[in-house]
Amino acid sequence: MKRLIIFLLPLICFSCLESDYYETPLVSFVGQNGEIVDPYTLSTTTVELLTTGPLEENSVVVISVSDIKGVVTNPPADVFTGDIQLAMSAGDSSGYFEIDYVDTELLGSKDIFFTIEEVQGSIASVGNGRFTLRAQGDFIEFPEIDEAVSIEESKSQVGSSVTVVGVMNSPDLGFTYNGGASQLSLFTLQDESGGVNILRFEGLEEFQRGDILQIEGEIEISTHENSDQRYQITGPDNVTKLGTAADVLLEPIEITESDLTVDSKYQGQLVTIKQVTLDDASQWNFDGNPFDISVTATVGSTSFLIEIDDVSGAYGVAAPTGSFTLSGVLNRLGDDVQILPFLATDVVSE
Repeated sequence: MKRLIIFLLPLICFSCLESDYYETPLVSFVGQNGEIVDPYTLSTTTVELLTTGPLEENSVVVISVSDIKGVVTNPPADVFTGDIQLAMSAGDSSGYFEIDYVDTELLGSKDIFFTIEEVQGSIASVGNGRFTLRAQGDFIEFPEIDEAVSIEESKSQVGSSVTVVGVMNSPDLGFTYNGGASQLSLFTLQDESGGVNILRFEGLEEFQRGDILQIEGEIEISTHENSDQRYQITGPDNVTKLGTAADVLLEPIEITESDLTVDSKYQGQLVTIKQVTLDDASQWNFDGNPFDISVTATVGSTSFLIEIDDVSGAYGVAAPTGSFTLSGVLNRLGDDVQILPFLATDVVSE
């Protein structure tokens, strides 16, 4: 007798599968690239992300930035990781962030990549996970001021009143004293020709790194323990803010061992140097040093000081091991050469 064997297969609802598959909304960029033709006007590029459906709960999209130097975003990219934390609320089906790009020494063009690295909450990433920004421009164009001279030219007029225009390339390193009744503001200013220290007895933290300033005052060579030190405009008569680049980092000039001198032409400018090693790693110790640390380092056979102030984004970072690349403002303290880093990314192991 023949037996009829029947296999019972479960019913498959393909439309239901599709519905279940997309139950968690997916997020991707709208478009793959954008362009800022003239980054110095702080023109804004808005980057939009869409989801395949409304979110069930508050979620976060973590977007990495390939090069945070000179890039300003809103929400801001984290200075340590280069990540943007884009928050999206329950019920949202889109989100966006804004980009401004400023770089004083951008030649030709530069591509910056924004990549969806992680999603948190009722959301998943798929498909178009990268956005490319192409910034095009030339040297920064400072406003033309009839009476202004270049910073390099001002150094030939020691003892005279000068007017200079430049970008504040450091945070304000000043402090209060006399129980807070008095204040001192100290920062560096840079244009295409050079850099100079600015010392004011008022306006602590009135201006921010990246601000474009017009400064009028007497230029002098300041002294430290009777040693010739740095060029400095002290107690300027007038300081006018002409524009802002927010918290951006100017493109550093690459220097070599031979430039690590007290009379270097790069004094007061943002620089970067490779093959740096620490003479004594134990000096890189922030415990018990609430204001700053000074660490001896060497390139080749030339020693210099790394000064990390407590207002610096590099304050508290781990000591580099082996050789590393260092960026910061080149300075002079008495007979010592200093480099002052201001971001965690200014110290990069090689």
